[in-house]
Amino acid sequence: MSRRRAVITGIGPITCIGRGRENFWNGILSEKSGISTISGFDASAFHVRCAGEIRDWDSEEFFAPHRLKRLDRYAQFAVASAKLALDDATPIVARAAQYQSAKRSAISEMILRT
Repeated sequence: MSRRRAVITGIGPITCIGRGRENFWNGILSEKSGISTISGFDASAFHVRCAGEIRDWDSEEFFAPHRLKRLDRYAQFAVASAKLALDDATPIVARAAQYQSAKRSAISEMILRT
């Protein structure tokens, strides 16, 4: 059986302590708690009154207004998180592409010499 490898190249956190890698990490380092009184809806019908809400969400930062009609908030988080992860991974992907390009050039040079 062959072993399969996975490479983690980027993250895209959208959390109650920060959005994006830098803000999220700074929130962790500063021991920030995102837990507070629920303000996004009336929580009086529930026993719990506190939660980790994403309060600073600006959907128009990620989506055109006509797209927002088709995406629920949770779907916006998923798509935006994927975009943030790809943006975070871009330097790694670019370096890999440069490596592959350099490798191809070296092989081409070796073939031309023979």
